[in-house]
This record gives sequence, C-alpha cells and structure tokens, in this order.
Amino acid sequence: MKVIKPLHFTGEVISNESFIELVGNITGELQMKCSRCLTNFSYEVSIDMDEKFTNNSNQEDDSIAYVEGDELDVAEAVVENVISTLPIKRLCSIDCKGLCQKCGIDLNKETCQCDNEEIDLRMAKLMDLFK
Repeated sequence: MKVIKPLHFTGEVISNESFIELVGNITGELQMKCSRCLTNFSYEVSIDMDEKFTNNSNQEDDSIAYVEGDELDVAEAVVENVISTLPIKRLCSIDCKGLCQKCGIDLNKETCQCDNEEIDLRMAKLMDLFK
C-alpha cells in the first residue's frame, strides 16, 4: 500500500471536563494491490472519525484512549481509523477475473487456452471411473 494523496483530517476538537474528543472526516487516496489480479489500483479514502483522549490515568472507559502529557498527536489515531476501515479483500473492480490458476495470465486483459475445469479434490478418484 502506498499513499497517493496524503491523508487529510477536517474536523474539530471538543474539550470536555474529563476528555478531549476529536470529531471529523479523514480523506485521501491510497494505491493498493488487487487480491485477484495483483495490479495496482487507486482507492479513495473518506472516513468519519470520532475519538476520545484523556491524560487521566485512572480513566476506566475503554473507548477513551490514554495520552501522556499535555500534547495530543493524532497521527496514530488517524492511521488506525484508516487501516481498520480498509476492505479485507482488495479488488480493482467487482468484476475482476483475476489470474489464470495454471499459466498466470491476467484474465482481465487476455484469455488463455488452459483447461481450468474445477475438480473437487475429494472426488478426483471418481473422475477416473468416467474416463
């Protein structure tokens, strides 16, 4: 994964008595590799973010992150939010055909002459009976 357009946060910081809340939107563009055909593609990021921080070490609420000192570095929270929302299966398109299992050709660009008949390995011996 590579950053094409830097991640940008637009929002506000809300100060409460016991914590600081960071609310806004993260935008940017990433270059990712397709899980099927292995080509690079552009992925637009637009994520709503709502994070809470405190420097009170006695805080028991798990939804509020503990921060040491008086400075708040939001970079880690932004990256965590982006990574947690990325798709598990990264596809260049929903219709991506992927690579041929035998010759490795990109089936989105070319067709191959391989026999890609899917055989259930548990039934492979039975196929011999029909030959």
